Parts: sequence; C-alpha cells; structure tokens
Amino acid sequence: MKIKSLNENVFSIGIDNTVDIISLFLILHRHRPIIHHEILWQPKILARDEISRGKRVKAFTKLLAEKIYLGENLDTIRVTCKVIDASLPGIKGHRIGITVARGDKLIVEIDHNTLFKYIFPAEENLKEFFILVFDNRSATLARIGEKISVISSHYFPKRKAVGEEIIKNIIPILKRALNKARSEGLNLVIAAASVYIQLIKRLTKLNNVILIGAPVGGDISGVYELLNLSEFRKIAKDTAKVRETLLIEQIKGKIIRGEIIYGLSEIEKILKNSRIYTVIFTKKTLNKLILEKLDLVERVLLSIRKRNGRILVVEDKEAIGVFINSIGGFTAF
Repeated sequence: MKIKSLNENVFSIGIDNTVDIISLFLILHRHRPIIHHEILWQPKILARDEISRGKRVKAFTKLLAEKIYLGENLDTIRVTCKVIDASLPGIKGHRIGITVARGDKLIVEIDHNTLFKYIFPAEENLKEFFILVFDNRSATLARIGEKISVISSHYFPKRKAVGEEIIKNIIPILKRALNKARSEGLNLVIAAASVYIQLIKRLTKLNNVILIGAPVGGDISGVYELLNLSEFRKIAKDTAKVRETLLIEQIKGKIIRGEIIYGLSEIEKILKNSRIYTVIFTKKTLNKLILEKLDLVERVLLSIRKRNGRILVVEDKEAIGVFINSIGGFTAF
C-alpha cells in the first residue's frame, strides 16, 4: 500500500494487492472515514414539466461511506456513500457509489495513527520474466509473474526437424520474444536442450538474454519443468511464481516436522503464539471468514502486523492455492 500525505489527516492510499484491499475494507468498515472524491455530475434540468439532463461537469465531493461491499474475489470494494459536501450546488445529500480496485487510489480523511494501524505487510517488488521454451516439435512464449500467462504457442511441421533447421524455426519466434521483452523492460529466459542452446549461441547474436540448457518440453509442460530447475529458481527467485513453488516445499517440510498450524479450527492459535510470523489464506477461505468472523480476521491480521510478519493471500486456482485449500485453506508458521 502506497500512502501519501496530502494535508493534515488527509491521505492518498494506493492499492497494490489483495492485502491492501483487505486493509482498506477494514478501514472503511470500522472507521467510516470521509472520502474525498472527484465525480462527473450531470444535473437534472426541469423545463416545461419535462426533465432533461445537463452537461456533465467535474465536481469535488466529500463522501461518508454508508455501505461497504467486498468483491467475491477480494479484488474490489464497492462503497455506497452520502455526499456531505461538494464544490457544486445540488449535489449535497445525494448518494453515489464508487468502486475501488487494485491499481486505484482513494483519498481519505482519517487520523494518522488509525490509518497506519491497518497497513499490513505484504510482498513487494516482485519481478516478472518472459520465458521461451522449445524442442524439435513446438515452442511456447510465456510471462511469469503472479501467474503463468501463455502469450503464444507454436507447433512445427510433423516431420522431425534436426539441428540448424530447428533453430530456423525458432528465430522468428525468438525475435518477437526479444521485442516484447525489450518493450516492457523485462528479462527473457530461453530454455531448451543443451545442443539447441549451443546452436543458438553459434547462429545468433543475443544480448541481455538468459540461456538455460535443459531437456524441457516446448509446450506448457516445459514452462512448469523450467520452474522446477534450480538454475532457473536462482535467476527468478524474486518472481511470485518461483516463490510460491519454494513456499509449497517449505510448508510440506514444516508439516512433516510439526512446525506449522493449518486448517481453520487452528486459526485462533495465532493470537496465543507470538512466534508465528507468516499467515497464508486462499481467497475463497479469507472471503468466507470475513463474511462470518470479521472480528477474528481483524485480530489475526493486527497481531501479525505487530510482529512485523507477513500476510499472503493466494489465488485458489494457482498451485499454491490448490495446495493450501487441500490443508484447510489456511496455514501459519
């Protein structure tokens, strides 16, 4: 969460991730701060017993939150507000709705200490990579960040290509991958069997490209094979996807050693055990808890904040989410 002080007790809040959404939801729900918000207002015009709409104009308003709704996937907050002050006449007293999502900013009027009480730690500065995997039958270009996003898949002629012929198939795809990586300022990792990597080195001149020789497939399975290679993990250790893979292994080890709590029946142990610094929820589980036990969720998150720990909220459909759901949708250590 990015906080910028605009005036005494007036702050701009930048929403970066799901933890920030939860933080803002608690602030709005518990403390009902005044919201400063710019709207486009279209006044009603009454003429000869007919109502028409005037031209849309910008108006600056102060809003009081009346109803706050958290999106089912914890990606948005919908707020129904009453206008308590406005820069134009005729707006005060009306009710309007605003939606806040990741990437948005919201200006609120709230006590400094109250605001910073709800700023929870979350993972930041995670990197992203473009990766190109290929073999003699196919090639896949993907982006690895919070998710694995396949950008393009390519299948070569059924007859088996060999040697330099394979590289000729790859070069047009490689050029497009390079252009995309450069345009977005990201690194490109190319992975294929060592013999193909050697041919690429001999036949092309590549700068600022990471080459990994390993027997990975050229389809989406090759992308996941790359994630499990120690060489790639060292390079991409600061991407969300690699961190998730390592985190699953870490949690499995802690379960075997009895160093972890998991399952919702265990959640209150966090409040009693000051040695717990990491809490992980799936979105589905956290959403259910917020609806049913908001007080407990707030106490757990505030206790982790006091310990300067970390709070992770993971996607249910991603590998880490599937794993966490298999042990009850929640874990802490």
